[in-house]
Parts: sequence; C-alpha cells; structure tokens
Amino acid sequence: VVEKRLLNDGISRLDIGREAFIEKTQEWKDEYEAPVEIQVRDWKLPDTMTPIDFGMPRVIRSTFKHLYIRLIKEPINAYGKS
Repeated sequence: VVEKRLLNDGISRLDIGREAFIEKTQEWKDEYEAPVEIQVRDWKLPDTMTPIDFGMPRVIRSTFKHLYIRLIKEPINAYGKS
C-alpha cells in the first residue's frame, strides 16, 4: 500500500531509502490503525482476536490447520457419491 502510494506520486521506495520508507510506513499505520481497530471491534470477534494482526490470527490459523488436515485425510466428494 505504501509503495503504491509512493509510485502514484512518481517516487520509488528505492529513491527515498530505507529510513524514509519506514517512516512513510509508520505514517500509513498511524493513519489507518484506528479505523481498522474500529472495524474489528464492530465485527464482535472473540477477545483472542482483538489485537490487530495483519496476518492470520492464531485462532483462525489453528482452525484452518485442523480443517486442512481433515480434508487431506477425508476428501469431500463434491458429487455426493461415495
């Protein structure tokens, strides 16, 4: 997102250097962190998911892993036939 913003301004992240890019990234985080937290709160997710995690939260990751393993062991027949 930050890199796209820079490119829209005709600037490359390589042009501004690492420290300036980190500063721009922090500015983006500061701008969007509160709205994202509000959206997450409005979704009424479990307390274990309230910290902002831009990856896959632990609860979902664990559930996904269990379902994935189950699907590997017991594939679903899409046509309803055994």
